[in-house]
Amino acid sequence: MHIRAAVVLPVLLLALGPGFLLTPRPANPQATTDTTRMTIVGHVVDAITREPLRNVVLRIPTQGVTGVSDAEGDFPPVRIPLGAYPMSLSRFGYRVVEGVLTVQQAGSFLFELLPLNRSISGDSSHVTGTVTDGETGRTLEASLVAVDELKVVRLTDSQGRFDFAQVPPGVWVLRVEHLGYATREDSVFIPPGESVELRVQLGPQPIPLEGFTISVEPRNRELELEGFYQRRDWGLGRQWTRQQIEEERALFLADLIRKIPGLEVVREGFMTKVYSRRRVGLPRDPTARMPDRCQLAVYVDGMKLEDFDIDSVDPLRLQAFEVYHGVSETPIQYAHHCGVMLLWLRH
Repeated sequence: MHIRAAVVLPVLLLALGPGFLLTPRPANPQATTDTTRMTIVGHVVDAITREPLRNVVLRIPTQGVTGVSDAEGDFPPVRIPLGAYPMSLSRFGYRVVEGVLTVQQAGSFLFELLPLNRSISGDSSHVTGTVTDGETGRTLEASLVAVDELKVVRLTDSQGRFDFAQVPPGVWVLRVEHLGYATREDSVFIPPGESVELRVQLGPQPIPLEGFTISVEPRNRELELEGFYQRRDWGLGRQWTRQQIEEERALFLADLIRKIPGLEVVREGFMTKVYSRRRVGLPRDPTARMPDRCQLAVYVDGMKLEDFDIDSVDPLRLQAFEVYHGVSETPIQYAHHCGVMLLWLRH
């Protein structure tokens, strides 16, 4: 069977004849300053039937040109300087077409307009094709190929191939997507009862990514050797690093401890001590009274101190501070039935 296919881009004007070039319109086309004028003539037809179209309006606004096609689809001759000019074609019942007309010398041109009603009568056609990288020519696997109006979707295989077994004849918009490439939509004319082979090229498109932040915590070597960071990662007790202590702006360690439920800061004479409100253990004598609270042990740089006044240490002199409340939280090397406070001084 003879293979026949025509591909028409939605905003691509088909140009025939010497002396001119038609391309998709950029955002801000610039007209040339060359004042040499050339005569160009044009013709417009229906993209499906190839019949001439009358009453098609041609506009070249920067040159003040407006022309209307006659019954033969011909536009009046236009004298225009060499250069590139934005232009448009419009007619009731057809898609508006826009682009840039580049005039290099005198010549003629042909336009094709797509009717809004794209379907035509006839047998279904078999449509196959390949999706490739427009720069390298490499085939693209797992590209999405769809004709939304017909509600059909395919993914390309390992060779970049897609296949539509039965497509009604007419002009349909073929949409092709692939991660990392610009989405492409082309109006494709499918003749009745034919085998149509398409080749679609995609242009790479950078994928915008949200920025991310990398934060690095400076770790004190001595604290790391003493297991401070490991205990903090376990999620037991409360820990303050030097930076956190400075952010708290506490005048006394008691100000930090008061934020921990179940602990009580008591001023006894000239000393400040910390007690747990938990009733710990059972007395050997059932008639004995259980204590309502017990005092937390205190370690400074790993050394246990007795009768230590916690407010005798300026918080800003500490490299780190740890509080563990009760037997279940307290690290085994500092085991104490009430809990412990670990003070690490700056050196």
